[in-house]
Amino acid sequence: KRLVHVPAGNQISEPVDSKEDSGLIKIERQPFPRLPITNSGVSALLPRSQVLKKVFATETYTITQAKLMELAVEFARINSSSAEVTEAMEKWRQKVLDAFGGQLREITRVAGMLLKLCENKALAFALYKVAGEEGYRNAAHYYAMMLGTQSVSVKGAQAQSHKIIKQLAKGGHAPSQMVLADVLLAKNNDHLAREAIGLLESAASSGMSRAVYKLGDVYRKGLGGITKDYEKAMYWYGRAAEMDIGEAWFAMGNMYSEGVDGQPDFTKALGCFEKAALRDIAEAQYNVGVYYLEGRGVKKNANLAVEYWLMAAAKRFPVAALNLGKLFAEGKEVERNYRRARDMLSIAIECSDPQKIIERSARDVLRKVEQEQEGSGRGCQDEAMKLAFNIFNVRLHVPYAACVLLLPFILGSVTERVFVQQLDHFAAPNRSSLTFPQRYLVADTYYRQGGPVILYGVGERAIDEADLTDGWVMEMAERTHGMAVLLEQRFYGQSRPAADALRETANVYGYLAVEQMMADIKNFIRRFPSDKSAATLFDGSDKEHEIAWILVGGSFAGSLVAWTKHRYPELGFFALASSSPMKLTDEYWQFDKVAAERLPCAQELSAAVQKIDRLLDNTNDRGVVQSMKKQFGLGANATDEMLAAELSLPTSWMMQQPVSQLANKEIGDFCKMLQKGSGGSDADAINALASISRAFSSEHRIQTPLSECPAANDDLAWLWQQCTELGLWQTAPPEHKEPAWFARRLRSRRLTPAYFASQCRRCFPESPMTAAVAAERKHEFRRFANDALAAYETPRASVDTVFTGGSLDPWKHTFVVAGGLAVEITGASHAEDLMRCSNGGASEDVCRAQRVISQAIERWIKEKKETRALSLQNKPLRNAIGWLAAATSSGVGRWAGLLVLLMLEAVTAAGLLMLCWRAIKQN
Repeated sequence: KRLVHVPAGNQISEPVDSKEDSGLIKIERQPFPRLPITNSGVSALLPRSQVLKKVFATETYTITQAKLMELAVEFARINSSSAEVTEAMEKWRQKVLDAFGGQLREITRVAGMLLKLCENKALAFALYKVAGEEGYRNAAHYYAMMLGTQSVSVKGAQAQSHKIIKQLAKGGHAPSQMVLADVLLAKNNDHLAREAIGLLESAASSGMSRAVYKLGDVYRKGLGGITKDYEKAMYWYGRAAEMDIGEAWFAMGNMYSEGVDGQPDFTKALGCFEKAALRDIAEAQYNVGVYYLEGRGVKKNANLAVEYWLMAAAKRFPVAALNLGKLFAEGKEVERNYRRARDMLSIAIECSDPQKIIERSARDVLRKVEQEQEGSGRGCQDEAMKLAFNIFNVRLHVPYAACVLLLPFILGSVTERVFVQQLDHFAAPNRSSLTFPQRYLVADTYYRQGGPVILYGVGERAIDEADLTDGWVMEMAERTHGMAVLLEQRFYGQSRPAADALRETANVYGYLAVEQMMADIKNFIRRFPSDKSAATLFDGSDKEHEIAWILVGGSFAGSLVAWTKHRYPELGFFALASSSPMKLTDEYWQFDKVAAERLPCAQELSAAVQKIDRLLDNTNDRGVVQSMKKQFGLGANATDEMLAAELSLPTSWMMQQPVSQLANKEIGDFCKMLQKGSGGSDADAINALASISRAFSSEHRIQTPLSECPAANDDLAWLWQQCTELGLWQTAPPEHKEPAWFARRLRSRRLTPAYFASQCRRCFPESPMTAAVAAERKHEFRRFANDALAAYETPRASVDTVFTGGSLDPWKHTFVVAGGLAVEITGASHAEDLMRCSNGGASEDVCRAQRVISQAIERWIKEKKETRALSLQNKPLRNAIGWLAAATSSGVGRWAGLLVLLMLEAVTAAGLLMLCWRAIKQN
């Protein structure tokens, strides 16, 4: 349990080419050497075809995939031939510049992609060389680094590398200054070390966080022969921590634990380690676990130690895994759990240190675990005797039985509570105290100690009690003796920051991001069992044992559940994502492709929409257009796009409703009204569509919008999320890419990604993010979402994530369809599997799918919870009643038993009444 003092590798992720480098430094142009091309030729120079195709589908490059392939083929041909390469490669250099339009940064981006994904680095090296020798500093830096590390075999590479790095550093290029500083410090010369510090300070002044952190290391460790100066070290580490460098928090924690002034300060050390742990530093997570287990600067808490060690073990940190294996095997500080002990010890063995010290220790513990399990038969008999003794104690179980029978009727079904949620989970320390009230509903009618907590999330609206009581989640809670919790997402319903007032405080929407929502869920799961808002839901034993969490969501909420599981795998919950868009796009025209399958009058609707488009295209007669807008209840200032959106609203609504007699009737009425205007004049088509719009708005009480920007808080919040991260705009098919579907479109051609982008600019004119920052945020999130999609579509042995979707769901082209357990429900639409089957509201196909999901969940719970804990759930009441029946089955025994029971109940009656009265007050 010794503390770890040096983060593994001591690396901080900060891409050199993370932002535009406007500085140009001309380095000396060198002739192209012959670069090594293996027998595999061009195939090794580029990523595999499927990977390359995906890269170009998700990233925007100046060059096309075909053009890059052409350059690679010629590059391979030149370098694999026996002829002189210099002249041919100079011509190739010019072709590269022409293909990229002279954009050096784009050449560097593509080179970086090839460097990461390719087996042979020669093509990446050549592209860096081209852009670097044209003056792009970042490319020259990477070119020099590849020379220095001998990534390719080039004569005189080391000297050439040093010369370029030195030239770039002198010109103020921060990454090169960092590299040169490392070289100078390694020489352990006082004069050179001072020069290195000057380079690091220059890089730090340009905002390079790695340089700031490195200066802390220099003064703390006395690198390069510099005299150690802990005060300066703490200063630089503090600056790096302000730049959100987790390693800096870790270093400060080590300094406090060692004693900056000769006296250790464990409280401050723990605070720093915890901040580093929350920034995914595995070594810090391990150290926090040690502090909590041993009570250094904090009250002992073995459960928190386990929690932090599990986070570290999830990152394959072997010492944490070894300690967890010992804890679970010994069963002293935490409950004994042989299965988890074996899992953790396996990680320790797999990820052991080079000297195999950890592996040997882990194998010793594993042998003891196996020996103890061999002799567990007698242990089971002993446990059975203890259980029998507890059951015999009728004095405890008679009142228990009465309360089990009475409490469901006393407590009611659902209670509302508030969780104090952190507003910014990634804020600087001085702003981390900002919070907002996050509302949630709890239904604990069926809950028994040790049962799972089923956390159900709705997406872009307020939560409602009917979401729980009318849904399948309650059936699952009853089936598993679980507690159902309905969580309202930030900025929706009543879970809003106090300062939020629509667009007048648009900057507040900067806190509305999927990353923050995922952190909300993580924080809720971690704190819920011990949070004061849930104080009456659990007894002490629940808080001491691991709770099995099942997260359920439909539509966007389902995507959020799946993304949260991918972002925080250490939470270890089961995820059910129903009808959840995982393939994000700004142009989702396939919505109507599915709608056409369900809508009998799709052909007539398409004809009517095209008539409307022709009228809107006629700029010579705007009077007809204004009259048309009036028929649809739109104001004089309504744009043509607002009319187009109004036309598509009934179809979008109906296609997402469950397949039922009521929905089919609504679709039938829609088609009857539409067919009245089909085949007639333009006026007939307009009248039919206007009648449908008015009937629809009246039936569903939807007010015709007065402007393009939503007035309701929930709608505006959802628009923000679509604008900044999600997209998923329902658009018309693109005319040039999908001409056949464009000719059969069910919505106006005016509904394009460009229109929705302009709507975002109009509705959020005072956005806190510049266009560049907004684009970067969207790009980063889409990259994360694509990583999650790829992970979920990879085949896996264990099933702890289930994706479901209906064959008639208009969002089905965005779903996960492979990998783990992906269930398509025939004849179902959007999120129908979250409906109750018991009340007859769902089809047989939906109910069959629910049975498959339930079995998967129950298998997971069985693996998750201890067999003994599960077996104890239902026995006390059943066996107590059986004992009472036996005790009163004979003459004398009956009278004696009844007398004893009367005396016992006189003692416990007061306690029972107090318990029931407290339950009534809580309700």
